[in-house]
Amino acid sequence: MEPETLEAMRADLLDNSAPFEDPAIRPVLVQNGFSRLLGTVVLVPERLRSCDILQLGAEPYLLTLCLRRICSGRLTLANYFGTTDRHGEQLLINQRTGERLQLEYDLLNVEPRISPTPMPASTS
Repeated sequence: MEPETLEAMRADLLDNSAPFEDPAIRPVLVQNGFSRLLGTVVLVPERLRSCDILQLGAEPYLLTLCLRRICSGRLTLANYFGTTDRHGEQLLINQRTGERLQLEYDLLNVEPRISPTPMPASTS
């Protein structure tokens, strides 16, 4: 990956945060997670970077910011917050420029609670 892309990713991660976020947390998250994020991003093959991508468990959107930097296809985000809502939005604000990034996501639960169906009584 080009050094300019790496620096742009790091800047995206450090500069963008949610309005409710503690500003002291983000630099720690970036410092501790940057190599893992890069390790994940490089797993996306070059030939697929223009395709649609589904990111499950997008919050806190660190990987999302990295994927937006290298992928040109549509990025669909999904989260699970334990609500019955189907869609949500998260605003990230670039603390340096004031630019606002509105991220939309779908809510899902891949392990819904389902009451077990009782087994029929044996007739033997």
